[in-house]
Amino acid sequence: MGRADLYRTARDWENRLDSTGRYDYTNLLDELSFHAELRFCEYVQYGQSIGFFSQLSAWLRNVSQTQYQQALLQLVAHLVFVDSAQMTSLYRDAFRRIVGPWLNEHSWTIDEMLAPDFQNTQLRALAEFQFASVTESCDVGLLLKTNNLHGLRRPVLLGPDVQRATSVVRALPQELSGLIVCEDIVGTGKQAGRILQAVEHLVPSSWRLLFVPLIVFEVGLKNLVTDYLQRTPVRPVITLPQRYCLRSAPKAQEPELFKVVRGIVKNTRHRVLQPLDDLDDPPADAFGYEDSGGLLVTCHNAPNNTLPLIHHRSPTWNALFRRLHHKERK
Repeated sequence: MGRADLYRTARDWENRLDSTGRYDYTNLLDELSFHAELRFCEYVQYGQSIGFFSQLSAWLRNVSQTQYQQALLQLVAHLVFVDSAQMTSLYRDAFRRIVGPWLNEHSWTIDEMLAPDFQNTQLRALAEFQFASVTESCDVGLLLKTNNLHGLRRPVLLGPDVQRATSVVRALPQELSGLIVCEDIVGTGKQAGRILQAVEHLVPSSWRLLFVPLIVFEVGLKNLVTDYLQRTPVRPVITLPQRYCLRSAPKAQEPELFKVVRGIVKNTRHRVLQPLDDLDDPPADAFGYEDSGGLLVTCHNAPNNTLPLIHHRSPTWNALFRRLHHKERK
């Protein structure tokens, strides 16, 4: 079933529906065609030989019931897809809207900030800080290049476990002024929270700390602030509200569609979570890591917080945006 077949199926669905239950599937496919040609084509795992509509067709055929196929197609309209231009903008805003103003707090007068050489003044101040990321998916180097931040310390990777992060932080010069930690996607906040909590206990009390997630789920932001961090301000570029999450428990005022999709997730969980092969490290939760239920995909990858039925391929399930994962060795 290619693009033409999808359009024929969509028109057939529309002709079967009465006026009270009508959904414009054809218009949805038009919208998806636009995004497929300009944005979805950037998804790295598609490569040169796989197109979005080929993946979409295979994904819809995972289920045989017409109602389920319709629900999955409608779900695509709820996905947040971050393309390469948007990702670059997030890295640009991370400095211009967050790191820069934070650095300026109580530091310089208006006259100093309006001086022609203020950028150099700012760079000299930044040189006293260490940039870092929690995971390798966050490209701090791109943040520096996008904002023309030259001559700074090489960014470090803290890593996803506390032991590694501890060794990295202990190796940093004590005379630094502080640590600026960035991350591309924060879901529940638990992984980043554990790392940053350990950092808070390790670094000198004189250090300034800042955590800058490019995108954070609302629940993750709440967890970080209330359960983990005491001296590290969390200043995300974008916070995704609950309406971009489909979790196991229904939420008030969620779309009616989510009820149907929640049923699909539960009914297909054994197929979706099955390992593809001996190299696969399948998700543990059908609603994403720690029941995140995210509806988010970036041009580089699908986060593990996203619903696995969107990103995980198994012997009996085709993914829409297949996730590249790194196997956790025991």
